Amino acid sequence: MMGEIATDLVCEKLGINVKCSTASAMLPPVGDFGPNKKGDFICACERVTKDDIRHAVQDLGARSLMDVRRRTRIGMGTCQGTFCIYKASAALAECLGTPDKTQKIAGEYLSERWKGMCATGWGDTLREMEFMQRVYKEGLPYSYDQD
Repeated sequence: MMGEIATDLVCEKLGINVKCSTASAMLPPVGDFGPNKKGDFICACERVTKDDIRHAVQDLGARSLMDVRRRTRIGMGTCQGTFCIYKASAALAECLGTPDKTQKIAGEYLSERWKGMCATGWGDTLREMEFMQRVYKEGLPYSYDQD
């Protein structure tokens, strides 16, 4: 009910004259995330395949790795994206028709993840952050910006 009220308020603010339909209409399925799912996994922790990324782009409007993350949970597993970000970036860039943007997509994603992680860097999280920095940053200062 809170989601419906919030959605109606956002629509009103944006001048969209449509009531929220989530109480009566089912959301489209994102993919099969069950234990029997087969495929070549881009993100093994969250069992996300290239087909899941393609579905997020073509059917759900994903345009960034953060969009794909919100729709598939890619990069949200045990390794927090440490082992799948470049594969995911390459898959997304290919799905968007811009294979030369792989590095830029990865950099944007890592910069956003850094914002969320840096405030909670303690214990195991800090250790994972340090490892991720060593893997991806290659001498860049305290953010993942590629500029």
